[in-house]
Amino acid sequence: MAPRSSPRICMYCGKEVGRVRKGEHVVQKNLGGGLTIKTVCQQCNNLSSRIDAELCSRSPLSVIASQVIDAHLWQVWDVDHSENRLLLEARPNWEAGSLAQYPQMVLDASGPQLRGDHQEILTFGRSEFEQVFIRSMLRDFRRHKAGLDRFLHFKRVERNQIIEKGYRLPPRLFVRMSIRDLADRYVRNKPASFILRYQTPEDRRLALHALDNWNPVGTFKSFQRGIGAELPLFGFIYDLGKCLRALMKMALNVLSHCCSKTPINPHTFPLAIQLVKGERPVMSDVVAANGFIHASDLEAIKSEGTNHSFRLLHMGGEWYVYSSFFGGRIGSVV
Repeated sequence: MAPRSSPRICMYCGKEVGRVRKGEHVVQKNLGGGLTIKTVCQQCNNLSSRIDAELCSRSPLSVIASQVIDAHLWQVWDVDHSENRLLLEARPNWEAGSLAQYPQMVLDASGPQLRGDHQEILTFGRSEFEQVFIRSMLRDFRRHKAGLDRFLHFKRVERNQIIEKGYRLPPRLFVRMSIRDLADRYVRNKPASFILRYQTPEDRRLALHALDNWNPVGTFKSFQRGIGAELPLFGFIYDLGKCLRALMKMALNVLSHCCSKTPINPHTFPLAIQLVKGERPVMSDVVAANGFIHASDLEAIKSEGTNHSFRLLHMGGEWYVYSSFFGGRIGSVV
């Protein structure tokens, strides 16, 4: 009779892991990470999703990721100066040095405006673009009202330097995909994950009221082509504490993967794990000693191409993890 194998214990909470399907990514998947570890329970994996999102979509690291692996950026805007500096959701095309607007409905005070990339609208068809977007928008809104998840995501933009300089951001609904991909999701009855971006609770209320009273058979009467901004606007509005916690989590994952004889659990790394889980506040001394560093400081460990590389150093009873991302274009230390 074979001896019973020891149960896997979660390195973050100390409880039995149980059944693991895909595992925890050593480096976040949205940063191109592929390796996984099986020593993180599903609950701890789920709890870390918010800090991962902060690092991968809002921090300076997200800009590099968008250039290398086409990752999403949290706030990139084209500007329509003919509409009094109206901000429009967009994605950068780094190779072409240009922006492409996402399909979006801007709920301006003067009335709704359906916006999108001009070439994409012409290729797909103007009436077809309008039909697909509105049908998808209303379908996902109705499902959201019915209490179904993943159909409408609310993203509030706090007042910032861009808004204070006179740029306008009325509420809008948009999707981070092409109109062709949106049409495909509609046909297959899959959620499009519409984002409602707004500034104030009043903006949110007005947007939901507009959707509630939308005329599904109405059409837009005019079509105009405008010139985009010469330079895009990038919004770096992120929670430094969450980003540091995500970098700390990545460092612990790297240690777990590379140093099998180093036990990682709440007893051996109490302070780091408490920080990752949000049980300990990120104080000024933590901010001073950890975080992003200049790429030139990690020149010695950068990898070829666009790979990530790490240096693990044990000194004075402490571990230091130096990370070089995307071939040394940006780095961090924890």
